[in-house]
Amino acid sequence: MKKIALCISLLLPLIAWSNTCEIQEVALCKAAEQGNEDALIMLGTLYYEGKGVKQDFKKTAQLISQAALKGNARAQTILGAMYYEGKGVGQDYSEAAKWYKLAAEQGYSMAQGQLATLYYMGKGVPLDYQIASKWFMEAAEQGDSYSQALLGAMYYEGKGVDKDSKIAAKWLKKASEQNNPKAHFILGFLFLTGDGVRKNEALASKYFRKACDSGLQDGCYAYSKLSKKN
Repeated sequence: MKKIALCISLLLPLIAWSNTCEIQEVALCKAAEQGNEDALIMLGTLYYEGKGVKQDFKKTAQLISQAALKGNARAQTILGAMYYEGKGVGQDYSEAAKWYKLAAEQGYSMAQGQLATLYYMGKGVPLDYQIASKWFMEAAEQGDSYSQALLGAMYYEGKGVDKDSKIAAKWLKKASEQNNPKAHFILGFLFLTGDGVRKNEALASKYFRKACDSGLQDGCYAYSKLSKKN
């Protein structure tokens, strides 16, 4: 899913470099050499993005691994994403799941969402909707919009949880408030059919339009079709 594909860049902080970047880099290298977890992650960021240094995914993985082995949840999540993507390391879904789980067990919401996704797809772990819903719930309760949307979809479809359109609508609304395209679209469908919410074509149109504006083509199609009907 797109979230996994984007997760590395979302986790790695952007660093503004001035004309003194060489001096800053030396200081950063020193801190990393001393095992500072934040420095290891930041230096890994530079190698990942090629800022001030030549882009080197293998070097990124080496640096991030050091912080991950120290138990840093953010580093563990980044490393999990690198194994999932096969950047700087051989692609290995089982290793991705291993690192995501270590971070997820520390309560790191992004890792919880990614681990849930692996269970949902059966990549690197056995396909298990119940475990997927558990981890989506953990992340959703912390406000992760991706997990809220997927959890809502699981309640709507009855995957890993008892089918409940009202609970589905609750989580989808939370994700929609954070501008999640998938949540916009499914909410539009719920309002169109009156499933779990009071039927309201005006709201259905509103959510389909939001999904469309967020780049979801299904939302554009649904919005256009509903607009022609009215």
